[in-house]
Amino acid sequence: MSGKDGNRREGTARANVRCAEQPAARPPSIKDIARLAQVTHPTVSRALRNSPLVSAETAARIRHIAEELGYHASALARGLATRQTQTVGLLMEAGNPFAGEVARGVAEAAGERGYALLLVHAQEDAERAHRAIEEMVARRVDGIVVASPRARDLPLLEAMRIPLVLVDSDAPGKAAPAVMIANREAMRAVAQHLIGLGHRRIAYLGDRNGLRAEAARLAGYKSALGRAGIGLAPERIVACDGSPEAAMETMHELLRLNRPPTAVCCASDLVALGAMQAMRTRRLRVPNDLSVTGFGDLFFAAWLTPPLTTVRQPARQMGALAMENLCRLLAGDPLPAQTCLDAELILRGSTARAPKQESDFAE
Repeated sequence: MSGKDGNRREGTARANVRCAEQPAARPPSIKDIARLAQVTHPTVSRALRNSPLVSAETAARIRHIAEELGYHASALARGLATRQTQTVGLLMEAGNPFAGEVARGVAEAAGERGYALLLVHAQEDAERAHRAIEEMVARRVDGIVVASPRARDLPLLEAMRIPLVLVDSDAPGKAAPAVMIANREAMRAVAQHLIGLGHRRIAYLGDRNGLRAEAARLAGYKSALGRAGIGLAPERIVACDGSPEAAMETMHELLRLNRPPTAVCCASDLVALGAMQAMRTRRLRVPNDLSVTGFGDLFFAAWLTPPLTTVRQPARQMGALAMENLCRLLAGDPLPAQTCLDAELILRGSTARAPKQESDFAE
């Protein structure tokens, strides 16, 4: 994916013949524009990059002055002046639908701001992951949006001393700002929904790669049960690697308990997909025998049988905001540790009232 063509054109050298007595006119600079517009140099730079930090009125005035002066900043000239390449990296998990929607938002926002986008797949193997990250940095990206939840990649990225913005994957003690949703509150709403349906044996099937987002979701689940006076059963709190295959195996473990759950809160829609498949292999009906919830509202959630009750994450908006925040970092503007967006509980057919007789399932 590339930025706007206008931001990628390089200046063309021309051989101009001038009389000795006629000195060459100095080309207009950002300083000239700033003086005439009565603003600072950084404000001019941001306006010419279409930064949202400059008001529409001020940006229009600056662009008009630049046009009147005949100012044309090529990508090469900007790179030499600012040591920026107008290219940003995106580290993401290929095949992850949530990351794919985040990538769409990042790409759209990058294109609007004249940035090219370099996609790098977050590799399963740690050594290959490090090589991929090092190659991305070697291409002199100005900054990186991280849409991968893998904790092991973050120390290497921080060691590269390059601006970072994380998407739903901030890690404790890390300095990089993150774009998040209120994970704790969202999962608490999910668990409260199940409690309101009469469920008491509610399990939690988590994603051990989820970093702080996962910890917040688990905390929300525990909070809801605690408020309802339901004791926590450690054997009903389990985790997998986040894939449907692993979730299926872990769900089988929950169903083999002496007192299996009547409902399960899943940390993601992919985890819920695996959990529901495990129930089908045991001829259990969703939601008659066991209610299931997801998290994310990925494209397939509404097409499952039955459709999945889940939390809608604005993944595309999160990606766009992450790119906007990265631009702010590159401009030297301060950012909060977290920028939180609203999430929404979507009620569908995978949840129902608890069975009247909460008897154990047959093996």
